[in-house]
Amino acid sequence: MHSAPLAAIPLLILACCASIPGFENPKTRAAVWALVYELEGSTSMQSGGIPVDNPPMTLGRFGIGNGDTGFGMRLSRGDGFSGLELDYTVIDDDTIAGGTLTQDWGDLMAGDTVNTQFRMYDLRLRWMLGQTWIDESEEWGVGLGLGAIFGHRELTMDVVEVNGLRGQSLEMKDDGAIYLAIRSRISHSGVTLTADYAFSDGMNFGGDFEGTQEDLQIALSYTPENQRMELFAGFQYSGFPGEGRQGNLKYRNDFSLEGYFLGLSMTF
Repeated sequence: MHSAPLAAIPLLILACCASIPGFENPKTRAAVWALVYELEGSTSMQSGGIPVDNPPMTLGRFGIGNGDTGFGMRLSRGDGFSGLELDYTVIDDDTIAGGTLTQDWGDLMAGDTVNTQFRMYDLRLRWMLGQTWIDESEEWGVGLGLGAIFGHRELTMDVVEVNGLRGQSLEMKDDGAIYLAIRSRISHSGVTLTADYAFSDGMNFGGDFEGTQEDLQIALSYTPENQRMELFAGFQYSGFPGEGRQGNLKYRNDFSLEGYFLGLSMTF
């Protein structure tokens, strides 16, 4: 006898969404992009049967930082400014030239020449609410929005001495983090400049990423007249410090990623 009220719930949700910015006339968009980036920062890890603290080393000592490629994809539902967005980014960095350690790092020793594989997976669900102002006579548009992001990140760093004598791995992940997001946009005659900034200052559900996590993305896009396709390119920066334990060894990292991306999106 409760079927009627339950059946009304989806209709109520749709009615509410229709009054939320971005959902009045929503469209579905899919985007993919390639990312050329550099990983920067430092890391330290204890060593020894009785753990001993070690000074930090830059990622360059591991052979990381000479530039590599990754990719990302997005599925969104909204008006292109406000709405829901699901992002997935993959970073996979294999060193070609080995680095030489200047400090002990886990089971690895100062003076070891090493090769490193760095992988990171980043999943984001973003909800943006904003307002746009359009001057149709001059073809100008301006937008400003606020939102929230639920994110999940996993990172692995496998380091092996070049002769295979020893190795050390680092694994980091979170149990989910909440970011506050800000978006601004200006457009004219099919050309749009968008800036997105997000930060999380300890707003997480546990895990190995600590401190302030930051993301900055600046994108320039072009949509040909009467076309559903959009081309975009821009700059991205992410900072993700963290600390935890690998086995019984404590580690502390201060990692960041910055680079450039080029992509394509389609509206359905």
